Amino acid sequence: MIGQELLRFYKGKYIVMDFETEGLNLFLSKPWQLAWLECQGRDITKENDYYLFWPDLNINPQAKIVTHFNELSYKNRAVDPIEVLRKFDAVVYNEDYLIVGHNILAYDIYIHALLRRLCGFKVDYSYLPRVVDTNCISKAYKKGFKKPPTEDLLSWQMKIEDFVEKGLKTSLTTMGKEFSIDVDYDALHDGLNDIKLNQLVYQKLLFTVDF
Repeated sequence: MIGQELLRFYKGKYIVMDFETEGLNLFLSKPWQLAWLECQGRDITKENDYYLFWPDLNINPQAKIVTHFNELSYKNRAVDPIEVLRKFDAVVYNEDYLIVGHNILAYDIYIHALLRRLCGFKVDYSYLPRVVDTNCISKAYKKGFKKPPTEDLLSWQMKIEDFVEKGLKTSLTTMGKEFSIDVDYDALHDGLNDIKLNQLVYQKLLFTVDF
């Protein structure tokens, strides 16, 4: 599905997803929020936003500040992680969907793997060929990187993901402001707010880079 034509011409379904976690450890930081949008074209067809219940949740103080974590709201909203994972995986492993996220190849795929382990499931990265990482595409846009016609999208993105240059800024906030997207930037680092901006950034990137 991916790679046969430019994604700007893709008319099918995709999700935009994001995890919020206890900290930044890819293998230990439990996710406490999982949000994803189900989309087709420029339209959002469904919003999903869940808090995941862990009896031993231990968010570091800095993460609480950055993500606007509210203890009372968490306790009122948190649900069984397995219940949420089953809903999420029903879409992630559905080959009719692309999987879009910002910095997903460096972070969220590993948090998803951790969540599966915590819920008693095997790690399964079989969806990766359908991933579009808007952080990688943002780097390509800013540096003028071209995707070789013979290279698959995942391999090309993985090479870009490793690219680091001092002063190169491609955060979701940076890209949103660069594309003049009007949202409440003070409300970011909440999963649902992040993915709504991410969906708009993705739509802009589709027409800046040939991928």
